[in-house]
Amino acid sequence: MEVMNFRGKGFSVEAEMLYLAEKHGLKTIEVPITEIYVDDGSTLNPWRHGFGNLARLIAWISEKRPLFFFGVAGVTFTTIGLILGANVLYMANMERGIAVGLRSCRCFLSVSVCSACSRD
Repeated sequence: MEVMNFRGKGFSVEAEMLYLAEKHGLKTIEVPITEIYVDDGSTLNPWRHGFGNLARLIAWISEKRPLFFFGVAGVTFTTIGLILGANVLYMANMERGIAVGLRSCRCFLSVSVCSACSRD
């Protein structure tokens, strides 16, 4: 069991355990258990627990598959920037000008996101 070196805390260790077992070729099986629920049982907030597990999963993906992780983020933000930019151009065409304010912010963000994603 030397390969089971856990870095997580709390219940995120469960997911880490499955990840490490698969990574090192260990066999896993399901074992039936009996649940015991008591009135004053868990004090862990389920939202915090869920987002903690999600954050750990995202960290694993960014460490193990950085091209996939940052590629998806880049494509997502580029698409959002292009949609917002097209919206600005549409509004400018309909009103014969770009109003200062929200549309200018959208245009600036669109250009910023596109230029940031195109850098090496």
